[in-house]
Amino acid sequence: MVGGAGVGVPAPVTNRSRRKDNGVSNYSELVGDYTNPILQPWAAEVVKKKGDLSLAGVTYPNPANECWPEPVRSFSSTWQCRCCSGRTRS
Repeated sequence: MVGGAGVGVPAPVTNRSRRKDNGVSNYSELVGDYTNPILQPWAAEVVKKKGDLSLAGVTYPNPANECWPEPVRSFSSTWQCRCCSGRTRS
């Protein structure tokens, strides 16, 4: 079993950087596992370059840090709670 996903199922690309205090993924340093076999060579090179930038303290552009439009996050969950809660108004 590879990555707990099942027999013959490749694991997703994970963050190689870990926090020193508890060993979980360090979201302050996003360093993708460029050795993951699911990546083609050109993609592994891109992941490695982005990880090197992150380790150097450079923040590369992404939708979260560049003020790009993102979908509304709470609309669907709020709607689902109100519509599917089973409560009726009296």
